[in-house]
Amino acid sequence: MAIGASLFILIVSLPVYKLLGLNKLLAFLWGAFFSLFITAFAFAVNSWAFRFGGKSFYRVVLGGMFLRFLIVGIVLFGVWRYTQLHLITFLISLMAFYVLFQAIEIRYFQKNLLKKNR
Repeated sequence: MAIGASLFILIVSLPVYKLLGLNKLLAFLWGAFFSLFITAFAFAVNSWAFRFGGKSFYRVVLGGMFLRFLIVGIVLFGVWRYTQLHLITFLISLMAFYVLFQAIEIRYFQKNLLKKNR
C-alpha cells in the first residue's frame, strides 16, 4: 500500500507543481506523506489490536486514535508556527489523503474480518 500511495503522490505532484508552484508543492508533499505516515501507524496499531479481544481491543484502538490526534495536532502547530509551508495547501493535502487512506484501510479490515468470521 505504501509504495502504491507514494507513486500516486509523486504522479500527482507534477500538475501541482505546474499549477501552484514550488512552495505549495512542498506543502502538498509534506501533507500527503505525513498522512501516509499517520495511516501506516494506525494500520500497525489496529492490526496489533486485532490480536486482543474485548476491552483490550478497544483500549488499543482508542489509545492509538488519541496518539494519532495528538501527533497531528503537534505537527499542525509546528507547520503553522515554525515553517514557511503554505498552511492551507498542507491542510488540504493532509485531509484529502487521510480520507483516501482511511477508506483503503477500512476496506482492508472489513475484508479481513469477513474472512475471519467465516
